[in-house]
Amino acid sequence: GATKSLAVEQGTLRAGGKYGGGRHSTSGVTATVFGATGFLGRYIVNELGKIGSQVIVPYRCTEQGTAHLRVMGDLGQIVMDPFDVNDPESIKKYVQDSNVVINLIGKDRQTWKYSFEKVNIEIAETIAKAAKEAGVERFYHMSCVGAAPDATAKKFRTRYEGEQAVKAAFPEATIFRMTPMVGVEDRLFNSYAFMTRRMPYLPLYDGGASKMQPVWVMDVVKAFIETLKTDDSKGKLYELGGPKVYTVKDL
Repeated sequence: GATKSLAVEQGTLRAGGKYGGGRHSTSGVTATVFGATGFLGRYIVNELGKIGSQVIVPYRCTEQGTAHLRVMGDLGQIVMDPFDVNDPESIKKYVQDSNVVINLIGKDRQTWKYSFEKVNIEIAETIAKAAKEAGVERFYHMSCVGAAPDATAKKFRTRYEGEQAVKAAFPEATIFRMTPMVGVEDRLFNSYAFMTRRMPYLPLYDGGASKMQPVWVMDVVKAFIETLKTDDSKGKLYELGGPKVYTVKDL
């Protein structure tokens, strides 16, 4: 198993690892990434692979849904295995040998099987508790800007409650709140593109006056790597947004 303490000297973690060599090097990081098959997950896994980390990817989708992740690390360094997110023992199995655990699991829309409470609160808390019990050094929880106890939308209220549950279970957790992320596979611009190709016009609520501050997904990944370099980021909450505010009509 991996040592619980990060093997890299503080401040030296970078692409290529401590001694250079990129994916063939050894960074000292063994990371478990829950939700790795999502939009942000593929970039997190790739960046960890680039610095010579071993990455454990528990997945719930089909095996074909993980194929793009297999080539992101050196031979044998990307370890994938199906798991049951509803089974705490299954979660414990995948964090026991890691020194970094990242929770990317979250919901923007409820389903009959996975409610906001189930995904944004219960699953996040279960993963955080398992990581703490296993002696994991760094725990990351990804949330979203707008998370607040008095938010109008249930999505944002449960995101906030999930953050509080994570902090109670793992006080040293680092929490990221992101504005809508953009990139090649994003759900923002791609949804606009989908609608404009199939409709004669694009309906805009309130004339498209709503404002947002989208952030490039690679900037989020860079922030993650930077916080991994220092213990000062433990227990901190970071809000990440892009450099410019746009209206929906502008976008």
